[in-house]
Order: sequence, then C-alpha cells, then structure tokens
Amino acid sequence: MRAFVTGAEGFAGSHLIEFLIREGFETSGIYYSEQSFEPVKGILTDAKLVECDVRDRDKLDRIVSEAVPEIVFHLAALASVPLNERNRTLSIETNFVGSCNLLDAVRGGAPEARTIMISSSEVYGKVAPEQLPLDENDPVKPANFYGVTKASVELLSRFYVTRYGMDIVILRPFNHIGPRQGTAFVCADFASQIAKIERGLMPPLMNVGDLTVERDFTDVRDMVKGYLFAARKGRAGEIYTLCSGTAHRIQEVLDILLDHAEVPVEVDQDPAKLRPSEIPVLMGSYEKFKQATGWSPEIPFETTVRDTLDHWRRQIGSGPSV
Repeated sequence: MRAFVTGAEGFAGSHLIEFLIREGFETSGIYYSEQSFEPVKGILTDAKLVECDVRDRDKLDRIVSEAVPEIVFHLAALASVPLNERNRTLSIETNFVGSCNLLDAVRGGAPEARTIMISSSEVYGKVAPEQLPLDENDPVKPANFYGVTKASVELLSRFYVTRYGMDIVILRPFNHIGPRQGTAFVCADFASQIAKIERGLMPPLMNVGDLTVERDFTDVRDMVKGYLFAARKGRAGEIYTLCSGTAHRIQEVLDILLDHAEVPVEVDQDPAKLRPSEIPVLMGSYEKFKQATGWSPEIPFETTVRDTLDHWRRQIGSGPSV
C-alpha cells in the first residue's frame, strides 16, 4: 500500500515514516528543505522523499500525481507557537494555504486517497480545570495564532469532505514528546541542556520557564501509531482527539531528567521563557478514538523522558566530560 507524508523531516513525520516502512508501506513524501532534512537523512533511506514547500502548489501537484498515494498524512506545518505568533503571514501561508494546496493536490492526483489531517489540541484554547478532560464535543476557541490556523484547517477539511466528497479524517493530537524533538519544545530543551552540562559544554545551570504548567504528553512513537490507526479505522469527516488522558506538570519532566542527570545541575527560571498567553492546564480524553480504532498509548511517561535525554546525549556526546 502506498503512503505519502508531508513534513517528512519533522519530529512526528520522521517517526511516522519509520513506522510505515516497518509496517510494509511503500512510503514517499516531501520535506521543506535540504537543510531541515539533513538531520534525518540517514535514517529515512527507505522512503522516496523529495524537497517541496507546501506553499508551492504546482510542484506539490506534480509530486502527488506521480506518487498516486492511497493514504496521505499531512503533518507539514509551522508548529512552534511562538514562531506562529511572530510571523503570522508565514503561519497562514504554511498552515492554512499549505493545507489547501495539499488537499487540492490530492483531489487532482489521488482522488481516492484517504487523507489524515493533523490539527492540534491548541484549538481548544484556555479552559477551566473543571472542563477537563477535553474531547471532540468541547468548543473550539484558540488562545494563540497557531491554534487559530489549526481550527481553520479543520473547517477547511470538512468543507472538502462536504463539497468534494473527499475522504479526510481530522486528528487533534495533544503534546507529543520523545527522541528527535527540537529544542523549541520543553522536554527536548531541558534534555539538551542536561546533555550539554554533562559534557561540560555549558555551566551546570539550567534555564527554565513556567514549571507549574500541566500538559497531556504522549510518546511520539505511540502518536504515529495512532495516525495509522486513524487511516485504517477512522471515519471520513470525523474529528478525533489523540492524547494520553493524563496531565503532567512541567516540573515532573524536569524532575525525571534531573534524577537521571550524571552531574549535579542547578535550575534558574528565565523570564524570557514565560509565555503571556500560557494555557495553565491541558488534558484530553481519547475515548472516542479508542472506541473507533482500538488505539491507546503504551509507552510509560518516564521512559519517554529518559529516551529523550538519551537522544540528546547521543547528539552531543554521551557521558560526563572529565
């Protein structure tokens, strides 16, 4: 079976491609640039991947028409919340227009394909603790620009289902973490700092943001399995929430990493890392998705955090510097 992945070089995209290949899929896809692709180039050798910006409609049309995929996973996006806030034009062009380009490319070049459209839990915005856990019936009221673009993509996808009869399943993943995530995200940021401290590449002082924030973290390797479950068993036009169903404080992430650090580390809160529009608590329910597909997360939270630290040790150089 033929699968096509956008955002192939990304955190989730690279894990998804590895998983699809293990599952026997003939896998192709696109990545943003040679520079962004370089870190994962050596581990995605069994997939047919080409450079293409989702904003390039004509090139995207040609690539999809040549691949003729049966399943399309649309992961390409400007994913950093702060970056979306700083560059809203790029955010709209990449997240919304890019998704529109992808759907048009599929409609023209692979009209029978099923498309898995990746949205985000950021569409829910700020919620009171008594409203948790969040599910697909809760109101969409994003509190940041990234969430706005993803909410727009959900509307766009349902329009293509209604207007053109396309087979699109919409997923709202909550935070996912694990090996290969970039340092714009909290667990990877902390893990990379500890790995550098262990090697003597920075002083034994970590800079952190708000440690009281609580998030629903899922291992990226569980998450991409969920994407395939959606492709196999999800219903067209439906929205599904993917998450662990448990909220963890950022302090807990830090504590696990510090427990496994090989040298003493001090912690200092950096005001520059505090977001003015931070959502204090975010947690979801994956019950609807579990009922539809049988999926549930399997990898323990501590294992995920430790694997993230081990990844950064390999990137930077394992073991303490002496």
